[in-house]
Order: sequence, then structure tokens, then C-alpha cells
Amino acid sequence: MKPIYESVSSFSEGVATAVLNGKSDLLDTKGKLILKPEFSTGNGFVGRFHDGYILLALSGEAYDYTQRLVDDQGNIIAIPGADQINGYGDGMISYSDGGFGFKNVAGDVIVKPAFSNVRDFKAGADKGFIDNNNEYSAYLINKAGEIVWSRE
Repeated sequence: MKPIYESVSSFSEGVATAVLNGKSDLLDTKGKLILKPEFSTGNGFVGRFHDGYILLALSGEAYDYTQRLVDDQGNIIAIPGADQINGYGDGMISYSDGGFGFKNVAGDVIVKPAFSNVRDFKAGADKGFIDNNNEYSAYLINKAGEIVWSRE
């Protein structure tokens, strides 16, 4: 008998996120478990699968979350030099190291961590922001790490 899930959502690329007995899990299109349900309340998958990956948020103390990249086989991927992943999109990982920057999945630095805040890459570009005494400058960055537009 197949388990009864409390919720199933975020289906994309042949994988769905699910909750079983209060723990997060991944399912394939046949309802087969990809992972053992091990991530309890406060932990879970963020967003949807795209380009073969999804983010997993692991809770720490008082709203302190660590995010990791998980592939469609359930493997947690270590990104060299990116202990804190902040987001993922278009094959680019945003990470923090004295500022926000971007690496590819192999861990190569594409954009040095020089931004106060960034979004997730979509359609080959992303926004980066630099805080100058509470006045933010916005930049559009391409996947080559080039600033292709700025609001200055």
C-alpha cells in the first residue's frame, strides 16, 4: 500500500515535493520516493525543480536557515566555496561571502560577491543591488558576469 501524503506540490521536471508524517520528501511521477522523508518541520524544499535542482532549506536557530542544492536523485550537492547558498536559477547559485555574488553549479565564481542583495537568475539575467547609505543602485547582470544595465 502506498503512503498517504499530507500534501504534494511544486511538481516540475518529473519531480514533486511532498510531506509525509510531517517530513519533506521528493516523489517521481509514479509516486516513488526519491528521498527518505527525513527533513522535519521547519526544514523543506524551496521553490520548484528547474535545470535538475531544487533548494533545500535546513533550519537553524531563530530564523537562521542554511540552503543546499538537491538534484533529482536526492543528492545534496556541495558547491565549493559556497557554504551559504541564497538562491538558485538558470544554473547560477547566489551565495554570500562578505556580499552577494554568483557561482555556477561547478563552483566557479561568475560574479564576485560585491552586491548588497541579489535575486535569482531567470532567462539569462539577474538583478543586483548595492546599498549606498540606504540609497540602492540597481544593476542587471548577465550569465557572463557582465553588468549590462545600471540605474545610476
